[in-house]
Amino acid sequence: MIETQAAFARRQKVSRQAVGKWVARGLPVRNDGQIDVEQGEAFLQKYRSVKHQERKPRPVTAPYEPADEFDRGALTTLGELRSQRCMTTHVSACLAAGCTLKQAFGVVS
Repeated sequence: MIETQAAFARRQKVSRQAVGKWVARGLPVRNDGQIDVEQGEAFLQKYRSVKHQERKPRPVTAPYEPADEFDRGALTTLGELRSQRCMTTHVSACLAAGCTLKQAFGVVS
């Protein structure tokens, strides 16, 4: 059976643009631009199996557990992160206004 690329796309439940990409990757097309359904499906079966074989399995990651007391001390709470962001904003604003680093951090000499 011979179909247009749009009809072949509907048969495969993909967009017309996907069929265009398949054609660029080697999907056999007749001179008039139409697709022989049997050849097209054979190509897709081979193309899809190769594509799935190329996929690398995702590594399984374990949840983070601190290794020692130092690591546990490095963990911050959401409140600490917000406080650090406010401090960074404050320091940036002070420096932009021409303050010294001591003034920006509130260091009293």
